[in-house]
Order: sequence, then C-alpha cells, then structure tokens
Amino acid sequence: MYHGSMRVLSCACVVLAACGFNPAGDDNGNDVDATADADEGDGGDGDGAMIDAATIDAAMIDGAIRDARIDAALIDARVDAAVDAAVDAATDARPPCPAAYNVQFQGSNYRFEAVAQVWTVAAVDCNGDLSGRTHLATFEVAADMDGAITAVNPGNSATPHVGAQCSANDCSAMNAWTWTSGGAVSATLWDAGQPDNGTLEKAGAVSRQNGNWVLDNVTMSLTTRPYICECDP
Repeated sequence: MYHGSMRVLSCACVVLAACGFNPAGDDNGNDVDATADADEGDGGDGDGAMIDAATIDAAMIDGAIRDARIDAALIDARVDAAVDAAVDAATDARPPCPAAYNVQFQGSNYRFEAVAQVWTVAAVDCNGDLSGRTHLATFEVAADMDGAITAVNPGNSATPHVGAQCSANDCSAMNAWTWTSGGAVSATLWDAGQPDNGTLEKAGAVSRQNGNWVLDNVTMSLTTRPYICECDP
C-alpha cells in the first residue's frame, strides 16, 4: 500500500511538470512571490528596493520650511508696504511752512520779524507759527548761520535774537549753551570775548562783525531785538 502511494505521487509530479508548473518558482527557478512582495514596497519601479520613509519625511519637512519662509516673506512685504504707506501718507499730509517763512536756505525756511521783542516773547511767537516745526532760528555751523542770516537780510546793523539759550547759573562758559531745538552751540559761532556776563545774559542774539554774522549773549527779558524764526522741513 505504501509503495503504491509513492508511485501515484511520482506520477502526479511528472504530469504537473509536463504542464509547466514549477512549485519552486518560475521557469528559471526564481521565487515569484518574493519578487512580487518586493515590488509591492517599491512603488512600481520593480527594483525590489523599499521606499525610504525618512527621505520622504525630510522632503515634506523641507517643503514646509520653504512654504513658511515664503509665507513669512509675503507677510513681511505686506507689513512693510502698510508701514511705508502710512509714512508716505503722513509725509504727504505734512503741512507746508507758513507763507511768512519765505526765505529758504539749506532746506529750512526763515522769516524775519522787524518788530523788536524780548527774547522770551520772540521765542513764543516763533513756536506758535506751526507747532513742532517753527522756532527761533538755530544753526549748527558758522557757514549755515552766516548764509541763512545773509539770505534773510535783516540789514547789516541789525542784532536779531536767535534760538541760543543757557539755563546754567553761570553762562559765561560756551559749553553751557544749547539751541532751543536741541544740540550744543558750537564755540566757532561766538564773537570774540563772547559769551560774557554769564549770570544775567542767558539768551542769544547775532550781530555782523567783519562781514560775518556772529553770536552774542543778551538778557532774556530785558533786551528787545528783532528776531529770526525758522521752519523745519
């Protein structure tokens, strides 16, 4: 009985082989199932390699970072545009200097007031022309002072107030003086021997000496002079 079963199995194998069936794989002996399994993870390339999940994740992360940078750039551009628009609008809306400031020099406008006042009254008058923009005239360098006052042309014998002031107990030291708009008064602007009488004379005026305009100090509430106002751009 045993030998008969073996003969039957052997005959079945011969018949199947004759029909082209190979239990080990394809005609060349390859494992068909193993190749198919590899191809399933290959994405269709058929090389049997597994997809690198880390590479895909990295690409997605890189893409997200690039998108974030692009979004940030667009947002920054929109914010910058809004800020620039606001600044431009504020500049366009900035009122012009009053018509009385009809002398221009180095970007500023000036007016000369011939009616003499004490320095404190003159300062208030200039400040009131255009809030935050007008004040008694101030000068950083000698060339600007000489050029601006010459352009205003108050007359060679005039001694007008300008925006130099001192609040120290003793104003005879040059480094104690400032401009009403801020900043120190340069030592090169003063006439020879000025400033003097530092306990009483705490306001600035100018006079013409040797063809140039130079700075003197005078009393704030006693000395009446014409004055020069300035309007900033």
